[in-house]
Amino acid sequence: MDRTLVFGIILFLFGLMLGLSIPWESHSPVQETVLSISDSTHSIGSAADNSTDVQLYSYNFTLYNHGNEEIYVEYAEPVFSEEFGKLLLSDDHRVYVNKSIIPESTVQISGDAEFNMTDLSKEDIFQIETFTTEIEVNSMFIMPFP
Repeated sequence: MDRTLVFGIILFLFGLMLGLSIPWESHSPVQETVLSISDSTHSIGSAADNSTDVQLYSYNFTLYNHGNEEIYVEYAEPVFSEEFGKLLLSDDHRVYVNKSIIPESTVQISGDAEFNMTDLSKEDIFQIETFTTEIEVNSMFIMPFP
């Protein structure tokens, strides 16, 4: 075998071993979870005065910034349970916030979703255990360069 090829293979293996030995996770994560939901409410009511087939699920929650940096929130979107999601009349439930939350402050987010209650009773709706499973938040913060 050619010496240049052997030297190249040895150099490649040495670089691979060196790359794998560097502690890549020795630093703290870039962004810790600094937003939390401090309060939430939801309600169900008729979406139209003359029809009970379409109901309105309204929600309100408070995002709290317990970090040290200001965080810009572009939007928040509830993620609905699979069971409740099948009843929804629309797929887009994104609430555009477009606000900055300074440390130790909150922002209120409200929205609603229409759902189909045809052939369902009030008891059927109450048997749905979870309407909202989580909130997806699209946020951005500026961190100083070390």
